[in-house]
Amino acid sequence: MWFVKPALATIVVVIGTVGCLVPLYLGGYISRELVVAVSPDGSMEAVCRGWYPDQTEYELWLRPEGGWFGRRLGNVGSESIGRCGAVAWSNDGSLIAVSTQSGLLNVYEAHTMELQGTQWLHAVGEPGTVPTPRIVTALAFDSPSALRLTMCSRQPRPRPADTPYFACGPSVTTAAAALELARPRSRH
Repeated sequence: MWFVKPALATIVVVIGTVGCLVPLYLGGYISRELVVAVSPDGSMEAVCRGWYPDQTEYELWLRPEGGWFGRRLGNVGSESIGRCGAVAWSNDGSLIAVSTQSGLLNVYEAHTMELQGTQWLHAVGEPGTVPTPRIVTALAFDSPSALRLTMCSRQPRPRPADTPYFACGPSVTTAAAALELARPRSRH
């Protein structure tokens, strides 16, 4: 019976670990921050995160500046569409724009946290073509209806397993894009 106490202690540790990690994982708190943008008044952060361990889904979260916890706004993209490329707040803090590296843009209303619409940024390349010829690296609002994009040329780089991945090449450009959002479908 000497093994009962160590076995019970092991069970308690396993249950405690799973009991703490599962809610944190499901709540989005165990993830890697890829892009962070602070609101114009400095009170909030828009954070684009990739999930651990596989990081095939990317989401936008809103949280108090410097905080750990927040609220999930929605999906941004996936590994097939492109990772989080950039996040920007409008000058008045009413809109949040987030783009994948391949140029899929999602725009959220900051106060209601509702998706306003999506758009392929044509300045990046042909809509829907993956990989696109350029990677979005930064966004900025010129006005509530226009964005300025910073992009680099997409350059393949070999991995040790000879599976190419893409990184920024030497060519960097800036372009303007008008917001022409496709409205989200109603949930009714």
